Amino acid sequence: MKARNEFSIIIIDDDPISNLLSEVRIKSVYDRRLVKSYTNPLEGIAAIKTLIEAPEPANFMLFLDINMPEMSGWDVLDELLPVMQEESGNVVRIYMLSSSIDINDKIRAAKNMYVSGYLEKPLSTPDFSDLLFKTNYLNGPKLHP
Repeated sequence: MKARNEFSIIIIDDDPISNLLSEVRIKSVYDRRLVKSYTNPLEGIAAIKTLIEAPEPANFMLFLDINMPEMSGWDVLDELLPVMQEESGNVVRIYMLSSSIDINDKIRAAKNMYVSGYLEKPLSTPDFSDLLFKTNYLNGPKLHP
């Protein structure tokens, strides 16, 4: 079982360069073995479902691009909702990523009980370090119903 402060990190973004930037920044301060990125949202959804449905509870952070051509980040959340609602003991943090500064996306993220925050791309190392610190030491994990 993973330690409370050890999270698998999943990035779903259709832009491989954005994924690479996020991965490099995350891996500069976090265990690189725990970071995976997906340009295909369906592959990312399958990886998350595997984590959620594992026999032992999983801790993971999902960095999810909002605007993707195949399915939006909101569509990805809709796909994950049934498995996230099951009582499983998983610690889940979902952060919406966007290069858009559309206030409606920020409001939608703030209203969604499964979304822990909204970040503008590209993800910065200080932003990630701050999220990790807050998750582990200040607020504790956010458990979803």
